[in-house]
Amino acid sequence: EPRLLALPGAFWNSAVGGLRREGTLATQTFVIAQRYLHVRAAGQGSRIKVVVDGFHLVRDPIYGSLHRAVDHPEARWLSFDLQPWLGHPAFVSCLDQRAPDLADPQHDRGEYPADAWLAVQAVVASAHAEPPGAPGAGLPAAGFTQVPASVQAITASLDLDQKRLPVSPTVPSLGDGTGQDGHVFVRGDHRRPGAPVPRRFLQALAGDAPLATGPGSGRLELAHAITRPDDPLLPRVRVNRLWHQLFGRGLVRSVDNLGALGDPPSHPELLDWLARDFRDHGWSHKHTLRLLCTSATYRQDSRGRADATTADAANVLLHRQNVRRLDAESVRDAVLACSGRLDPARFGPPVPLPLDGVGEARGRPGQSGPLDGAGRRSIYLAVRRNFLAPFLQAFDQPTPFATVGARNVSNVPAQALALANDAFVHEQAELWARVPAGDDDARLTAAFERAFARPPDAGERAECRAFLAAGDATAWPDLLHVLLQSTEFLYLR
Repeated sequence: EPRLLALPGAFWNSAVGGLRREGTLATQTFVIAQRYLHVRAAGQGSRIKVVVDGFHLVRDPIYGSLHRAVDHPEARWLSFDLQPWLGHPAFVSCLDQRAPDLADPQHDRGEYPADAWLAVQAVVASAHAEPPGAPGAGLPAAGFTQVPASVQAITASLDLDQKRLPVSPTVPSLGDGTGQDGHVFVRGDHRRPGAPVPRRFLQALAGDAPLATGPGSGRLELAHAITRPDDPLLPRVRVNRLWHQLFGRGLVRSVDNLGALGDPPSHPELLDWLARDFRDHGWSHKHTLRLLCTSATYRQDSRGRADATTADAANVLLHRQNVRRLDAESVRDAVLACSGRLDPARFGPPVPLPLDGVGEARGRPGQSGPLDGAGRRSIYLAVRRNFLAPFLQAFDQPTPFATVGARNVSNVPAQALALANDAFVHEQAELWARVPAGDDDARLTAAFERAFARPPDAGERAECRAFLAAGDATAWPDLLHVLLQSTEFLYLR
């Protein structure tokens, strides 16, 4: 039977009562039982979308018909044809244009309308393509049910001429419908749903007891279960990963598995002490990183003593620092830092990757980015699953298909070839050669200090001066290019 889908009372109260809000407002989750959905709304620079099966970031060609822009100050009906998704769970999401949306191309360019606003009067499901009449004016008798009195009173008092709302200090990161228990698909077949399974924590850790969920999805209750003060698992996992990032190997070597099938901790008392300290300091990563980086263990030289190496060849007891190769992003950033091109600015939109030499595949970007990524740090480079940066892949950047706790660290010919032949490295070497630094001796000292954090020794200085004397105008770019290809540049000691 056609029905009106009421938005939560908190939304209506905030819109009517003057509570200052900004961001995403949503209906409860419902099963699509009627072909058409009609939304009566007014606004400027805003949008409304129907989120089906939890997916709302993908637009054309699959979900393009589920998005509508709202750029009209008077109330009008917006209609959605949901025929392909009958029987699927969905909810309606209403967004002030200033609310971040990863699928909105305007936000990719950082354009945020200052005067955006949105007001919604009704959300109605129907078997008819034509929308009903305005709320409060009576709905057509055929095909639509009467608006419930309580909702009718609220919608009648809704002022469509909303004032500009201030930007919220928080950023919505996830559109979430109301909580629903899912089905286990029999033998993995989505066409054969089994009995509903109540939402709960991981059975291996908490047993069969369901979560005591409220009206939401249960994510908050799940977060509370994971971060229980009496459960040491999460702080152990987190500080072990921080240790792994700084030392090249975690106190538990299998950073993705601290269970019975994982490796035992090399220093269990230290792991527990760090976990308690991390929790007692408000789960502060900065505190723990500062603690580790200022420790005597971290500040050790990587050159070990012969007797210690004999007794502890794998360095499990940490008698020295581990030699570590830079990860892929750090290699690229270090090249930019040497050339002086590195932009230390934080935040901003992603920088498109250059498409020269990239093959054809579905989803190929329409815009090719600059060879040096505009000097931005690698964390700001756009990542597309089918169009990954070959230079970063050569140095073991993971493919963006799943989370990776410990990266592979290889030493293969492709890495030497990338440093020798990649156009990006050649460009940065030439740019580095233009940096003024006085005479040849001063330039050599500055170059070695940039690349290796040390001056050249007497033998290196003599060899470099001989190479420069025998060369031509490309001698300096070639010499600096050689420094970028050296093993010492790639490894931390």
